[in-house]
Amino acid sequence: MKRALGVDPGVRNLGFAVVEEDGPSISLLEVGLLRGEGEPFPAFLARTRALVISLGERWSPDLVCVESLLYGRNASSAALVWQVRGVVLLASFEIGCELVELSPKQVKSAVCAHGNSSKEEVRRGVSLILGLGEERLPRSPDALDAVAVAVGGLALHRLKGVVG
Repeated sequence: MKRALGVDPGVRNLGFAVVEEDGPSISLLEVGLLRGEGEPFPAFLARTRALVISLGERWSPDLVCVESLLYGRNASSAALVWQVRGVVLLASFEIGCELVELSPKQVKSAVCAHGNSSKEEVRRGVSLILGLGEERLPRSPDALDAVAVAVGGLALHRLKGVVG
């Protein structure tokens, strides 16, 4: 049995999900969205760190999974996302979890079998993998992405264990 915390860092929202792999099945244990609108950015960073630590204490994940970031068109937004991601990496270290970094294509490949999947294909793939109806999945794209990242992180970790 292995647990993974998936995190989708954003400038003002952070999606998170905890999944558990037990043999061939994967279960969704918790999913949510940390909102940071209307608060100073350093306060959002502090709440991000506290959330990751709290989830680590509550669920004892084996892995913390995050997407590697691509450079976007808006350099100032990208710089803010990198700061949120850095806080997630720090908190992951503080709770003693192994870090799994995935490219967006790796996440999409893990849940849809190809790396150029649309958001809707990712949603359907996550629904099938977890055995949940789409109506039971989070509505927030950030929270759904966190689920996909956690599922993808488990798959990548398993593959690295087989390949070495």
